[in-house]
Amino acid sequence: EMLREFVGEAAEHLATIETAALELERNPGDQEALRSLFRSFHTIKGVAGFLDLGEIRDLTHRVESTLDLARNGKIPVGEPLIEAVLVAGDWLRQAVENVDAGLRGKPPAPLANPAQVLAKLQAATEASAAQSAGDTSTGPGSGGPGRSSLQSAVKVDTAKLDYLVDMVGELVIAESMVVNSQELRGIDSVDLQRKLALVTQVTTEVQRTAMG
Repeated sequence: EMLREFVGEAAEHLATIETAALELERNPGDQEALRSLFRSFHTIKGVAGFLDLGEIRDLTHRVESTLDLARNGKIPVGEPLIEAVLVAGDWLRQAVENVDAGLRGKPPAPLANPAQVLAKLQAATEASAAQSAGDTSTGPGSGGPGRSSLQSAVKVDTAKLDYLVDMVGELVIAESMVVNSQELRGIDSVDLQRKLALVTQVTTEVQRTAMG
């Protein structure tokens, strides 16, 4: 059941990853798209780690670390980085589809060696780092066209927002652990199941709002 939930949620995050990456391709200065990209990889990493999906966890962790460098302005967002992220997204999509195939009793499709994807990511990181010397045009606050909705937003420390999103991710994992606990499932209580369903409903809404 948890794997089925993972497949469904991962599909949504993968769609977000593709959309955000293409948005950054058009506008490298879009910090909201960059944060959205980071959060999606971070969430997939957390759940994959809990479910012991080692290859998915390791690859998303490496992508997350690279995107964190970009978020902090240590490397610029440019074509090498975006291309590597899209390649990682394609690999991740196939890996998730293989998890789904296993749940359906079907054989997995051939999957590229994740080391190849990681090598491309490392090369992109190094190329971006070299490009950053004397070039801050694509870094945070570069003055590029941002989203008009930000003009009407209140000022909040981005570190607090990032921490909030991280904690929401941890909340989702904890909720899944509790709701799918074999001990609780063994308790024949309609009231308990109703309360667990409410926890799931609230957690899902909090996650949706935070990711938005």
